Amino acid sequence: DEQADTQYYTTITIPLVAVFIILMSILLTNLTIGLAVGDIAAVQKNAHLKRLAMQVDLHTQLERKLPKWNWIQEKVNKEVYVVFPNARKNLCVQIMEIILKSRVDDLAEDDPYRKDPEITSLQSDLMQANTKLNRIQDSLETQSELIKLSTENGDIR
Repeated sequence: DEQADTQYYTTITIPLVAVFIILMSILLTNLTIGLAVGDIAAVQKNAHLKRLAMQVDLHTQLERKLPKWNWIQEKVNKEVYVVFPNARKNLCVQIMEIILKSRVDDLAEDDPYRKDPEITSLQSDLMQANTKLNRIQDSLETQSELIKLSTENGDIR
């Protein structure tokens, strides 16, 4: 019975236990602070979305409470706006497009940056990079086709 109650190396164990308790309390405190700070971004995003939803609800409630005979609301609020991109354009629209296109071309010719040598060199560099990217894309597509063919033939499983 005496040996079960005996504590060995008391000069080392008591300070080690005290250091362990202090370090663990500091580490756990830092861990909880880190978790709280990490959750702030998610809470802010959720709060932003909730605020937007509340604003939408407020606007819909205000629109419902406005009188139906309000002619401004009827003129401003359109239910549906349909665009037909392939529809034939009338003569006025075609004339306006021609005028606006010529105006844009005139503005492009008068552009002071158009004749700047740095910008033209940057444009040529961009064009070269674009052609290189297109070649890389073509080679990747051919490689993917070859891989598909080899897996279909049973060479690679």
